[in-house]
Amino acid sequence: MPASQLIKVPSCMASPCGSDEPGTSSAVQHSVLVDYDIFVNVKKLDARDLKKVQQLYKAEDSDFRLKPESAAVDKGVVLPNITDGFAGKAPDLGALELGQAPPHYGPRP
Repeated sequence: MPASQLIKVPSCMASPCGSDEPGTSSAVQHSVLVDYDIFVNVKKLDARDLKKVQQLYKAEDSDFRLKPESAAVDKGVVLPNITDGFAGKAPDLGALELGQAPPHYGPRP
């Protein structure tokens, strides 16, 4: 790989998540690694395939609810007046709380 394509990782990011090692940022300590498989039905996109990434998708073809076993469940932070009403030990990451109905936007049927 050419040197121009390498990304320099700060030393604080080289230690394991949750490490008490000096120089470890809180962002790294509280990071959760997620991928497309945390969602009920979201197709994986390859950013190198511009034709596929830039096409329009129908919202009803995807389901952005979290799977119950997802790494994003109960990994959020309580923010008063923002994350009120979460269902588990902590808010879930993302816009939709597991087990709750997604919000309805626009006119009602």
